[in-house]
Amino acid sequence: MNDYSFPGGAYPARGFLQSAIEYATPLTEAVPHFHLSSALVTLATAIGKNIYIQWGDKQLYPNLYICLIGQSSISRKSTSANIQKRLLREFNKNLLLPDQYSAEKLISSLQKSSTGTFYIDEFGGFLQNCSNKSYLAGTIELLTELYECPPIFRRSLQSQEYEVENPCLSILATSTLDWLMKNIQEKDIRGGFFPRFLFFISNQTGQPIPFPPPPNLELRQDMILELQEISRIKGLATVSKPAKARYEAWYILNFNDLQREDSILTGAFTRLTDYCVKLALLYELSATKGLEISEDSMNRAIRLIKYLKDSLRNLITKEMTFSKEMEKQKKVFDIINKKPRISGSELLRVSHLTSKELRPVIETLIESEQIISEIHKSDGNKPTRTYSQRIIQEGNSR
Repeated sequence: MNDYSFPGGAYPARGFLQSAIEYATPLTEAVPHFHLSSALVTLATAIGKNIYIQWGDKQLYPNLYICLIGQSSISRKSTSANIQKRLLREFNKNLLLPDQYSAEKLISSLQKSSTGTFYIDEFGGFLQNCSNKSYLAGTIELLTELYECPPIFRRSLQSQEYEVENPCLSILATSTLDWLMKNIQEKDIRGGFFPRFLFFISNQTGQPIPFPPPPNLELRQDMILELQEISRIKGLATVSKPAKARYEAWYILNFNDLQREDSILTGAFTRLTDYCVKLALLYELSATKGLEISEDSMNRAIRLIKYLKDSLRNLITKEMTFSKEMEKQKKVFDIINKKPRISGSELLRVSHLTSKELRPVIETLIESEQIISEIHKSDGNKPTRTYSQRIIQEGNSR
């Protein structure tokens, strides 16, 4: 699994989100951005529909669908998610939706408490069960519709009518890359459910912790008090002029980039523009408890979205294969990725592809900016063409 460095400027400077990272870091070897992403879901759930941004003719609420992807156990992704799950339970147990995720169970739970978080321990297994288990039929479609937080949600299931007023659902899922790859199909990527997720990916860990210390109960209590205070804030959030100018400049660059992206990426990338504003609002509420998004909060959100965009591109184009052509692309990219630089002749030999097969694969990898091609000259020798992975720096990613 390839790893993009998480931008330091996307970490919160203060408030609930910063405290959540400080609280969780000594307790587990999970990377700090797993703690940040989990805490963002907790904060969004505590807010619910109390705060919104007027977005055209609709209201934009800060609910989030997030998935943490890492290695099986070493990444401690579930540990990070469970820390926030326990905190949310202590804050308000009614905001925890049941682990049983049939459509009927979810809707009946939302009828009792229209705001809540649904935790999925293994996202790949969840997708597999939704495809194979008859009692889960319609669950994906249900969750896709609920992401939009409609004023009223109605659904007929097994001859029974369900109605939920003002639902506001967030999801925090975890998965290993291997399990996700086994259970996801191209139609899932191009559908409506997958593009609604933000994917935080890592194959790294924090510092080893042989004996985790007891939790900082004072800090934990401060976090709950922060959530209580923020949950009492209500009203329309606005965007300051400097933040608006920053967002507009980034939006135009992102919009122009979309015209050049592979069609399999455009659905998910299009939603990142809305997510950027949602995340900026959460950063602001965490830092100041104010309803006007500052330029600082917008900058942090944009940095986070850049990372998430690169992570998603990495996940879809370098890890997932849905055709023979994609399998060849992944095979060649993996070979190039293992060396600082590889010659065309060596690549042809170790890939076991013919020249005719290799040529379009190389062209696709270059055009999608996954690899670079260079000509190296040495005295008295014939110029040699080499290939290497394109390294994405934070400042170069829009």
